[in-house]
Amino acid sequence: MDSEGEIIWTRTYFDEDLNYSSGQVEILETDDEDLALAAYSWPSGLIAILDYDSGEILEENDLPCGYCRKIIKSDDGFAILGTGGSGNYVTLVKVDESGNLIWSKVYDDPSLWEPLDLIQTNDGGFLIFGYSEPPPYATLVKTDGQGNEVWRKKYNDYVGGGKGWIHQTEDDGFFMASGYAVTKLDQNCNVIWNAAVASGFDKYFSNGMVSGINHSMKPIENGAVMAGYGSSDWE
Repeated sequence: MDSEGEIIWTRTYFDEDLNYSSGQVEILETDDEDLALAAYSWPSGLIAILDYDSGEILEENDLPCGYCRKIIKSDDGFAILGTGGSGNYVTLVKVDESGNLIWSKVYDDPSLWEPLDLIQTNDGGFLIFGYSEPPPYATLVKTDGQGNEVWRKKYNDYVGGGKGWIHQTEDDGFFMASGYAVTKLDQNCNVIWNAAVASGFDKYFSNGMVSGINHSMKPIENGAVMAGYGSSDWE
């Protein structure tokens, strides 16, 4: 649609092209001003390069992962976070601008149960945020530029709801947000403070309206903006 909300084109991708599973599809604009879409297509994930002006599929390739949670631009290509492997573990896939596979990595620790978000860090590596079981529920996995795991850390965070985001901040630290809590990390991913509506955290969102911290988080200058839900009688 255009900036006034008027529809320019619509396109439906049938089963033989793309499948959709709620919360498991991502789209972004490419450097060539087309669109890259990562989605679920039985029995594997799929990346499709779409024409910006029509939505026509220009290229499509299967991915060695199932559900695709996140796609980001990465060094003349894309990195895609999903699930895969025999145990449906968290999987990171690197493809070129046409969606051709460069490499893939499976993080086969069953405690890393659900992938939530992915960013590329300033050193060229990646940072994966996932929901983990048993508690503590939040897990970060740091990799190098080839997806090899460098370290893994777990945090006291509720997570929940299949939602979570991580962003690098201007001080080279990070904001890590789940459906219930926000954690500020330093550049080594050590906790500086955390905040939630519940007790037991350094900061408390106490405006009387917040019951879930967010459904989205976007970085802004010197901070972040979050969208969430709440009720006037929340205690």
